[in-house]
Amino acid sequence: MKLVEAISPYVLPVMRYKVGHLPHLRTFDDTLYGNGESPVFIDECIVEHPKYDYPCNQVYCIEVEGNHNFATTALIAHNCSEDCAEAGYKYHLCDLEATIGIDNFPYGIASVKKARENAKFYGEAFTDLKHVVPPPPDETSSWWLYVLKTPKRNEFMEFMKKADIMVNPAHRRNDIHSAFPKSIKPLPGVDDYDSKHCAIPVGFWVTESDRTKVVEKVKQWDSTLDKQK
Repeated sequence: MKLVEAISPYVLPVMRYKVGHLPHLRTFDDTLYGNGESPVFIDECIVEHPKYDYPCNQVYCIEVEGNHNFATTALIAHNCSEDCAEAGYKYHLCDLEATIGIDNFPYGIASVKKARENAKFYGEAFTDLKHVVPPPPDETSSWWLYVLKTPKRNEFMEFMKKADIMVNPAHRRNDIHSAFPKSIKPLPGVDDYDSKHCAIPVGFWVTESDRTKVVEKVKQWDSTLDKQK
């Protein structure tokens, strides 16, 4: 967290979404970037000016030939001419992202632990629901989401919203998008889940009083469905 706070004035507007969730993030300061040509200390490089949606003429992209060391400022380095031996996904992190991740490991472990505690609390509290279906217990899950299935999902969302509890569906069928016109086909089970699933708060920020309120409202909703029959 301290690292992110320290570097936040240097993070470009197009990249701030990567760290913008932090409440103490400082604003971007373009005066921290040097003006003029970027000096090359060791290797020749290709320099280009990326086109951004905001005024900025102090940032350059370069491609360094080979595996060489270089020192400069106000640069984004990439080696796009390097041969790719096999096709795959770009899962690796840059040094900055990796450093932020490593620095946040202790917080991540604590966050997962808290989410598991909240999920266990929900699981034990929801055993007597008649219409709302909770997920099966899983002590190994990180519980990034805690997803219920409920009839009249949109009405459930409005019900919870009135209680100041944010809930929302987390997924949709991929084949409903126009990019996949040849993939869509009848999938009754998927349609059923797609129309009923809704995630309730479960993360590390959910306090004991918060989750007690969530349980109370979910049970109220379940009783409401019983009366509507």
